[in-house]
Amino acid sequence: MSEEHENFIKTPKQLVIIVVLAFVVPIMFIILLSQLMTGDKKMRPDEQPVAIADRIKPVGELVVAGPKVLLTGDKVYETICQTCHAAGLAGARTSWATRPPGPRSSRRARRSASRTPSPVSARCRRAAATPT
Repeated sequence: MSEEHENFIKTPKQLVIIVVLAFVVPIMFIILLSQLMTGDKKMRPDEQPVAIADRIKPVGELVVAGPKVLLTGDKVYETICQTCHAAGLAGARTSWATRPPGPRSSRRARRSASRTPSPVSARCRRAAATPT
């Protein structure tokens, strides 16, 4: 056999050294890398801790208000609905006394069959369902 095709490990001592180095070198590399990344000296010597805190302070601050208070139906109407319903804007009904006769279920069936809901009525339903 030629010299170039021979194994470079000739003795058992060389085999043990190669195996030990194969385990020790990567482990030492990982330990040194972790020490580099988690070292304590992360600030410049001329920078004060107060300056660091100001530099990394969040842009906005969260202000937590008091607990939510649910509004009564009259209060919801006065704050949200009255704007459109008092003046009859965008097809909002001004007089609720002119409801169609008949039981409620038949009224609802006739109403849904006769027209598509307007965006105003959908907005009123959402406003009444939303607690503030």
